[in-house]
Amino acid sequence: MSFVYEDELNRIKSILDDTGETVEFGPAAESDIEYLEGLLYPDSVIAFYEAAEPSSWVEINGAILTPVSDIWGENENGLPGDVVIEFGFLNIGGTASGDGYWLDSSKISGGGEPPVVLMAHDQVSEGQGYNDIRHACAPVADSFKDFLNKFSHGLLPENALETMNANMDTGPV
Repeated sequence: MSFVYEDELNRIKSILDDTGETVEFGPAAESDIEYLEGLLYPDSVIAFYEAAEPSSWVEINGAILTPVSDIWGENENGLPGDVVIEFGFLNIGGTASGDGYWLDSSKISGGGEPPVVLMAHDQVSEGQGYNDIRHACAPVADSFKDFLNKFSHGLLPENALETMNANMDTGPV
């Protein structure tokens, strides 16, 4: 059986080869997979990290794919993670501008997966409710697979506020 993310992973590796960056991809530690499972990350995310966790950050056009240790830190050790996790937002990466990519597990797309949003890190604070937090988010992908596809093509936006402002003019991403 082939790896469902093989095309995306090969594109990412090709970009890394072209830039001379060295990042290894391999199975995440069992404790990291248990962490993801404990927070109810979708099977699609767990399958990726079971096979192809990056050994360090991978940055493509300002979008950053991170190892589970960084996901863990984003979810639990500061804003916005320690505020938004209780509303079902689960981190899957970040940006060079400091914003984060989050699964919105309170919603399910047509494909049975939570969509991915880009959250403005400086627009979330203690005491906010779900609707306030949603106003700090721009939709960027319908699923984790769609996110990885856009990431591997360098098509993810880097700045949540700019993306939200652009969406007001042109409609959703």
